[in-house]
Amino acid sequence: MKRLAALGIANLSCYLREQGKLQVLAAYGELLAADITREMVDQCMQLYLEDVAADGELEEDSNEHLFGHAMLLRLTNPTDIEGQIALMCVQLAACHYMNRRMGEVFEQICAGSGAGVTIELAARIVCGPRDMLEYYAEIREAYRRVELLLLADYPTKQFMQTTLRMDDRLADWLSDGDDLSTLAPRFVEWYVPGMCAEPIFQKKTYENVVARLDAMQQVRDTGHTPVVVVTGEAYSGRKFMIKQIVNHQNARVLCADAACLGGLDSLLRQLRPLLREVLLERVALVITDMPMRADTTSMIQILYDEYDMLVRSMCEMGFLTSAQKLPLYLTADLAYKPLAHLDAFVINGVCKCGNVEESYEAWEYFSQKYLGGAKLQSRELVVKMKLPIGRIEQVVKRLMVAPEEHPYESRNVFRYCYELLDDGRYDNIKRVETHYTYDDLKLEASQKRIIMDICAQVENRKLVMDDWNLRSRYSYGTCVSALFTGPPGTGKTMAVHVMAGILGLELFKVDLSQLVDKYIGETEKRLEEVFKKAEQSNMILFFDEADAIIGKRSEVKESKDKYANTEVSYLLQRMEEYDGIVILSTNFSQNIDAAFMRRIRYVIHFPIPDVRTRKEIWQSAFSPEVPQEGIDYDYLSNQFEFAGGQIKNIVLNAVFYAAAEGQPVGMPHLVKAIQQDLMKDKKVSFKEALGDYAYLV
Repeated sequence: MKRLAALGIANLSCYLREQGKLQVLAAYGELLAADITREMVDQCMQLYLEDVAADGELEEDSNEHLFGHAMLLRLTNPTDIEGQIALMCVQLAACHYMNRRMGEVFEQICAGSGAGVTIELAARIVCGPRDMLEYYAEIREAYRRVELLLLADYPTKQFMQTTLRMDDRLADWLSDGDDLSTLAPRFVEWYVPGMCAEPIFQKKTYENVVARLDAMQQVRDTGHTPVVVVTGEAYSGRKFMIKQIVNHQNARVLCADAACLGGLDSLLRQLRPLLREVLLERVALVITDMPMRADTTSMIQILYDEYDMLVRSMCEMGFLTSAQKLPLYLTADLAYKPLAHLDAFVINGVCKCGNVEESYEAWEYFSQKYLGGAKLQSRELVVKMKLPIGRIEQVVKRLMVAPEEHPYESRNVFRYCYELLDDGRYDNIKRVETHYTYDDLKLEASQKRIIMDICAQVENRKLVMDDWNLRSRYSYGTCVSALFTGPPGTGKTMAVHVMAGILGLELFKVDLSQLVDKYIGETEKRLEEVFKKAEQSNMILFFDEADAIIGKRSEVKESKDKYANTEVSYLLQRMEEYDGIVILSTNFSQNIDAAFMRRIRYVIHFPIPDVRTRKEIWQSAFSPEVPQEGIDYDYLSNQFEFAGGQIKNIVLNAVFYAAAEGQPVGMPHLVKAIQQDLMKDKKVSFKEALGDYAYLV
């Protein structure tokens, strides 16, 4: 660096003397060398070239890091006039970097037009008093070379007046350093072969991409620089996939988050240091997490054009052969379609949520990596939680500092999963806390057995669908669906709560009032949003009072009938595609469309409970702490054909009556609560309905 700066000062001093600008030499005598001659400058330059040649010989097929100044000479190529101009520009930038007061000298020389280095100033020093237009082509080529190294402060100016400067990274590199602190360190990292020793989880995608890359290398010249685009949802392992691919290619790459590029207006300015790093270190560039915005396509096109131009220049300068073109690697959202937008040799890979076997491997690997081999219930986790690879790693990392007494139990792991997945955007679905247990269900044994059968389907999904390979026969329609029918208060909602508790999954209730829309097509859009969130969050979807949307398809008499039928058909289709649990409940099973009934895996009818069951419900409605006195459970269960929900409402009111009187709960309080409930039906005769206890009214 010091020798470059010294050469720059020496050349500038000779130029000032030759131009008769002695007042500048006198004013800045401590910066410039007034007594230096052209012969002395040429001798210093010759010694510099000899030293560089001795320290850093270049081999055509060398893949080693080149000594900075040797590569600088290769880039500028001072054997021709454009190379001499480019090297002079770098020398001037070096002396400006070493002493910022040199900016005053440049401003004096350029008559106030700028306080920095320009390619025009470098050309005047090299070419002397000759007309610059005579050397326009050479100056333009010199600028093309030097702009790969120096940063342009005012890229919107005409190129001859664009101010160029040396930054910390180039100065460090010329000193044979590797300080990347100037390259937005929050967003940039090196990746070298061997760093990614982790297993490959999405093998099909990986094998497809590397096979095409290997085939591409057999072609001597593909025309454009190849692009590898890995798309997928967030946390699907896109960056991890890129690392696996470049590891296979035995390539060194520079990974940069797209956030460091800013927007379209600042793209070129932010991209220049990254492209220069590709040149200096001869590495491929990876841009991760390209955002999906209106200007994304334009950003990627500009990014590719600049990168392609750089790689072509490197091939022309002999740093690469046409068969060694460094691919540009990108990761983007699943919505981005690279083949439609890029005129290049594109290799596209899609990262999806891993299948059951790959997810199982991920849970096992990350638990070994972060938890010291602590055993998680991996088989249960992969069946119940459909998580991308990145999310699995996040959950396992969190378990490292879990405060619970038994942090590795599936229920605790499920809770961490849901906390990570809940991004607060559940507008049409509401999380429901579940407290009921299997013992709280007061149903016939046959009904309970069906509920346990549904849970068993979820628990054994991996065994049946994957280990026994039944997924090859039933790749479509694996949704575990159930319809609960029966009068209000018969335990339909409680049964769903109990299932969520048994499986350890979260229950989300769909608000149909927010889903059904009078405008054509809106209901389907909202249903799609619900199912997408359900797929991401591995929830039990509960459609309460679902007959609002799944009623019998009507004969098409008006246009609204046609669209109402479309909504039913769409829900049928979406349920078949959903690989999760959907529970629907309705009070009127006779209103359900027959096509819907055929596609529901289980149907459970919840009738009004019989006498024995009603007695159990009456007794279980009181907690042990509630004081009781003289309650006639036989009378209550025989006299009133109430559903469970109705019984609980009556008990709750009776307890409040007793609390207000400061007495234990007795028949007077219960009869009063029953009377209050019967008043809803104005046709009821209280004396007849209350029977033996009518006198209490």
